Amino acid sequence: MLFSLEMKKEYLTKKDLQAYLKISPATVNRLMLEGLPHVKLKRRVLFRLDLVDKWLEARMVRAKKS
Repeated sequence: MLFSLEMKKEYLTKKDLQAYLKISPATVNRLMLEGLPHVKLKRRVLFRLDLVDKWLEARMVRAKKS
């Protein structure tokens, strides 16, 4: 099977994810414990951007109407 550009997924390191979400390293670790999707490759942790966005979207809090 040939690799197509449509199959390509963007992966972020922990540091990249911190910058993307503007959060601390401790918050990234806490979110991982809460189920934030990630891949561990030996000592390296990677996050697939599309899965992170979907995970966060599923936790979106909607404002209550008064």
